[in-house]
Amino acid sequence: MRTNRRQALGVLAAPVLLGLLPRFAKAEGEPPVCPAPEVTVEADISSNHRHELLLTIKSLLELLRESATRPEGIALDIQGGSGHGHLVTLTHEQLLELLVTGSLAKESSLEFGHSHLVTIQVLLQ
Repeated sequence: MRTNRRQALGVLAAPVLLGLLPRFAKAEGEPPVCPAPEVTVEADISSNHRHELLLTIKSLLELLRESATRPEGIALDIQGGSGHGHLVTLTHEQLLELLVTGSLAKESSLEFGHSHLVTIQVLLQ
């Protein structure tokens, strides 16, 4: 049986997601304990003029779940404090890629004669 890209990314994402779980045991038979790593999601927007993309790891995981049934992807508005908006559309595969690799760059929609390159990063601290 051949593995498609979605299945492969899902397999690769599992260690990343499991890495967010506690993984050290105090002693035999005791539950794992360790401080959960802080996870931040940051977006860098090229040629920015007050646009924002606000994501948390929780919202990112919710988008991943929702995107599984939306082959056209999910459009996120980066308007922020700007006088106009742009959309960044992310597919299920792109969200998996973001979780696996920790980074994804995507061009926004073209509005008012310009677009922005949006780079999203998932950072463990």
